[in-house]
Amino acid sequence: MAELFEKICLDTSGEPSAVKAANAAAGLTDKSYDMPVGKKKDPWPLVIAVADGVVVSQADRFLSNDRRQCNVTFYLSEAGGFADVESALVDRLGRTADNEADRVRKNGKPNRYFVPEWSHSGTDGQNAKIVVSPNAEGLGFQFSLLATKEDHK
Repeated sequence: MAELFEKICLDTSGEPSAVKAANAAAGLTDKSYDMPVGKKKDPWPLVIAVADGVVVSQADRFLSNDRRQCNVTFYLSEAGGFADVESALVDRLGRTADNEADRVRKNGKPNRYFVPEWSHSGTDGQNAKIVVSPNAEGLGFQFSLLATKEDHK
């Protein structure tokens, strides 16, 4: 999972044409389309690609979010271990989450709302945040690359 996310979103910095090329190289089926947003606005291109158990989405903006984002969502046939998925991403990035101190609350109890985040500087110099989160049932994980607001181009 972490390797596919790295190839599709990190290595491309979430740039649309590079994401499309990475999707094709990974054997995913392209389902991209232009989303209409209004009569007086040009449609917004959405890069979508799918394969069995995986969906990739990329957009330079989406509705109220005007920041570049690239997401890879994996759907599992049975509940997976979030710790294993996070560990794989830590291995790929070479460091623990930047917000590791938030994993445990001040009272010593685990923060059940903790979502690991890493800062990331893309190959194009664009700064971004990497987030990985499980869905409620533990049957899927979403890896996200989100451009930071101050550096969005």
